[in-house]
Amino acid sequence: MPTRKKAATSEPKTQQQETRSDTAVADRFPFRHSLDTGDRGVLVMWAQSRLAESGHYSGPLDGRYDREVTLAVRKFQSANSLKITGIIDRRTWECLSPS
Repeated sequence: MPTRKKAATSEPKTQQQETRSDTAVADRFPFRHSLDTGDRGVLVMWAQSRLAESGHYSGPLDGRYDREVTLAVRKFQSANSLKITGIIDRRTWECLSPS
């Protein structure tokens, strides 16, 4: 009787590995979603990072779209001649995204 080989099991991804791969996805497809106060997740963390790089946000990169992020988005929108809403919409994503 032939012996069956066990399927190789991969080690579970660490949080850091998941964040890296999720962030890579966010770099390619961010503006499919609008973000607003109360939203959470990797896209919010990506936006926080981009806002920090542009000098508009100095809070934690925790993936929480709170009042501080809203204010940073409004500053970023103002600096980039966008409609000031505090919401990350398609136009804001396009300006946040690397060229």
